[in-house]
Amino acid sequence: MEKIMFGEIFSFVPAPKIKAEKGRNRGKYPLYTTGQQFPQRTDQSIFNGPALIISKTVPVSIYYCNGSFSASNDFMIAKANRNCFTQVDPQYVYFYLLGNLSLLEHEEKKSFSRQSIQKIEIPLNSLETQERIIGTLHKIETLIQKRETNLLLVSELKKVMFLNFFGDPVLDKGKFLFSTPFHNLVTIHGGGNYQTQNVPRESKEQLAQLTQTAITRREFDPVQNKKFLHKQFVKDSHYIQKGDVLFSRKNSLKLIGSAAYVYDDIANLTIPDTIFRICCNPKKISGVYLTYLLNDENFNKQLRSYFGGTLPTMSSITTKKLKQFIIPCPDLALQHKFEKNILFLRQMEDRMTKQLSRLRQFISTASNDLFSGKEIIHIKPDLNALLARIDLENGNYDYSAFKDVPLVNELIRKISREEEEFPDIDIYNRAQKVLFALLKEGFVMQEYDPKKNKMNLHINETTETYN
Repeated sequence: MEKIMFGEIFSFVPAPKIKAEKGRNRGKYPLYTTGQQFPQRTDQSIFNGPALIISKTVPVSIYYCNGSFSASNDFMIAKANRNCFTQVDPQYVYFYLLGNLSLLEHEEKKSFSRQSIQKIEIPLNSLETQERIIGTLHKIETLIQKRETNLLLVSELKKVMFLNFFGDPVLDKGKFLFSTPFHNLVTIHGGGNYQTQNVPRESKEQLAQLTQTAITRREFDPVQNKKFLHKQFVKDSHYIQKGDVLFSRKNSLKLIGSAAYVYDDIANLTIPDTIFRICCNPKKISGVYLTYLLNDENFNKQLRSYFGGTLPTMSSITTKKLKQFIIPCPDLALQHKFEKNILFLRQMEDRMTKQLSRLRQFISTASNDLFSGKEIIHIKPDLNALLARIDLENGNYDYSAFKDVPLVNELIRKISREEEEFPDIDIYNRAQKVLFALLKEGFVMQEYDPKKNKMNLHINETTETYN
């Protein structure tokens, strides 16, 4: 197959100078920053698409934008040349690189230079074939984006749940039983500086030190670590353990004070001197409650007033200061009830994350197949995605999209297990509405099983179906 070099159809433009801290929740244009599942927003537009936005750091991420946008200084921007459109659709190139991210990395896990990226060879299919490939991969990407959106909604739900349980810790102080200095509730351990390599460990048996990025998103990510250079003496208090609250004591003004809870057992990981390891007294405070308290927007602002630093972009807090900080304490039973709800949502997140991982593997495999010239694959309809599009207020909704034998069998199987098989109660309610409509049309039948004393559902084999 004929190929064309990336540098023949794309040109890099001067690097953006915006910092990630400038991102907002609202704005006219997307602002691409590293470490975010979705673009932030800004009212400042620097670039116009079509363009590829490629991160300079690992893990490498790549985005495609056809309109106006901005990006932080962590990205390289490649704009399509005029001659690109006569040979290649820019989105086609995006999907090729998305399915082959390894082309953008060194063996040492450092991003390639612009010159190296310009030499990457893109397989050159006909424009008609390119459009078919884009159409197929776009369907998968849409499913991935919906899974990511659902994960983001669950994350926001946990924050809202905290406020519903306890109120605003700054504005609603009267709702808390009492307040007390930090040192009455926890033990605080500082970290150390160990000699490490600039690569993560290959197995859990190897010693490694956590990096700051492991908690900046307020979720513990043990993969973000640096392997020990050689065997070294490690203080017991530096080892991370299940139940710890990891606290960013030294970071940028926006990220300092970030906290992450360690939900699972972890071995041979140590904390650096930029992170505190906080061990909670279980008879006084829940570690999950404390984590959400520290990450609460208003409380975190109040906490940051304790921080001091020599540089305007960097702050730090000492153990002595943190020990004296006043912590509001609600009823311990209420804390445990909140923790139980958070653990339930985490189980839901875990299922959704696994689904997302499978979809990402699928888009990589499908990309390799499609770009190598194999036949365009058939994308199986996604039940939850179809359910999410249903208008519950529309009594005349067209349910023909659900008249697919594998899809209906999946619907029946999930309905029989009730809510636990659906991502949320809203999707479950939509599934029930679809089932009632299919029963009314005679597409699905129900029969009584006297042995099990229950009604069984099955597809009516006499009706017209789509395979």
